[in-house]
Amino acid sequence: GRLHRWDIRRQKKGGNIVWVRETARAVGAGRDGMVLMTCEDIDDTYRLTENLSFQANHDELTGLANRKTLAKRLVQVLESAHSEDTEHTLAVIDLDQFKIVNDTCGHTAGDELLRQAARLLKTIVRKRDTLARLGGDEFALLIEDCTMAQAHSGIEALRQALESYQFVWDGRSHKVAASIGLVAVNKQCEDANAALSMAD
Repeated sequence: GRLHRWDIRRQKKGGNIVWVRETARAVGAGRDGMVLMTCEDIDDTYRLTENLSFQANHDELTGLANRKTLAKRLVQVLESAHSEDTEHTLAVIDLDQFKIVNDTCGHTAGDELLRQAARLLKTIVRKRDTLARLGGDEFALLIEDCTMAQAHSGIEALRQALESYQFVWDGRSHKVAASIGLVAVNKQCEDANAALSMAD
């Protein structure tokens, strides 16, 4: 008589994968018993929930993690630093020429510059690290299990990649540069806000 319910991915005849909710209940016992089972298509609901979750945790313009997601990850990393004496590095990256591009070429160009910078940064950073857009032309990178000394060469490579990048808009080329602040995230670090303001 107990109801069993689970959500699972199933493949349709055409090959499409959909999310379904299956419900099963045993009726009767022994040879006379049988299982009643229903299958409900919840694909639209599942994808909507997934989409809402993505939007809540990511920057709409660049698709990177947002400030809230970075703060959550920073809190987790700080707990690890305090309890296990681990060390991590937080970098705040500020695009120096963004205001010039935004003012001379317009907001559409500024938005495109941010998207292209985000794509470039994603190709350089490790998959396990958290790259986020804080807002405006500010990005942040949380490099886990990495001291500031170890992070320095990687951050320098990232800065050089941005400086050698040419942003082209309406046939005009714009140089991009970045100012980057680093801070150690270790047991001496009080909280996430302190780490962010120190890097800033």
